[in-house]
Amino acid sequence: MIIYVNCKKENLKIRINTVITNINSNIEELNKLILFLSKFDNIEHVNITMAGYSIYLGEEKYKNYRANRDDILKIEQFVKKIKYENIINIDFNGYAQIDEYINDDVLFKRENFSKRAKCTGNIENFYILPDGKVTICEELYWNSNFIIGDLTKQSIMEVWNSSKAMGLFNLSKEMVQDKSKCKICKEFENCHKVPGVCWKLVVEAYGNENWTYPDPRCPYSPPPQNVFFIE
Repeated sequence: MIIYVNCKKENLKIRINTVITNINSNIEELNKLILFLSKFDNIEHVNITMAGYSIYLGEEKYKNYRANRDDILKIEQFVKKIKYENIINIDFNGYAQIDEYINDDVLFKRENFSKRAKCTGNIENFYILPDGKVTICEELYWNSNFIIGDLTKQSIMEVWNSSKAMGLFNLSKEMVQDKSKCKICKEFENCHKVPGVCWKLVVEAYGNENWTYPDPRCPYSPPPQNVFFIE
């Protein structure tokens, strides 16, 4: 309440991200939260997000905390109803679904992959970690393959133009593992520049040792080695 009062006093708008796990994936609890939040007129937006896979916790722990598909579908419909009734400005975020990654329909995967969002990491932004090291993605943290510099030793522009940053942006096939489909792909350069691949998804799907594998949404990608999606 103190935070609300202080934010209202300074005319600051609040955005809330609510993460759903199997502990809180029920309509009753979500409804209580929405009714509570709707009392505050400076809450600008509420996002409902499914807890995702963590590359540091792994597959088994993910299976233990993720929400199940039936609960997710109920929550999605509930959020649509709330949004329609204008109780509060709310959105239901997308989540990783099995059809995106395990699908024998190559045309479906090709079309889906062509519509992927642009990865802005190492193109429009980077992320500074607590120790000063810089990564291209906030979900890759201290993964050494994606650390492009260290602000305790370099300036921002030195990091931005570092050989590591340039090497990732201009990734060559020489850096790619022989067993990766990317090694022989004719679309390699265009695919990795813009919109780019999601390195986080690659690591989630195939492990850190296979970070040069295709994006698991790619029609040429092999089946994921890890379950990082809702089945």
